[in-house]
Amino acid sequence: MDRFAAEDLASETWVDALRSSGSFEGDESGFRAFLFTIARRRLIDYRRRMGKRPDFSSSAVPEATDQVDTSNDAVTAITTAHAVALIKSTLPANQAEVVLMRVLGGLSVAQVAEVTEKSPEAVRVLQHRGLRKLAAATSPSISERFNKEEV
Repeated sequence: MDRFAAEDLASETWVDALRSSGSFEGDESGFRAFLFTIARRRLIDYRRRMGKRPDFSSSAVPEATDQVDTSNDAVTAITTAHAVALIKSTLPANQAEVVLMRVLGGLSVAQVAEVTEKSPEAVRVLQHRGLRKLAAATSPSISERFNKEEV
């Protein structure tokens, strides 16, 4: 997915959230789950559409530059982007989805279960397997400690 498609999905998510905000009741954590649910559904719709149409890259379109960007924002963005890329390249899609929602999104097991329409137990298993696989891929010594703690 290119940058422009991602920006379109993000804006569609916020528009849907605004339209549905009258029916939302809850706290900050609940609102994050609410947004993740909308974003996940938008992404699923996008992937279905792209399965039926070719993906035309917009690499010929010049990138817009943001002059207000600070070095701290850049470092945070690079670190987050690196983490997301590592998770997506290392884990199967269902494990990556759960790990991203739990770790980066800060959602509870119950919230992830609701968003993904899986049982809380399935979410825990996917998270456990995903984190174990990430540990093995990034640091063998961490992976060894992780496996020893299980025994």
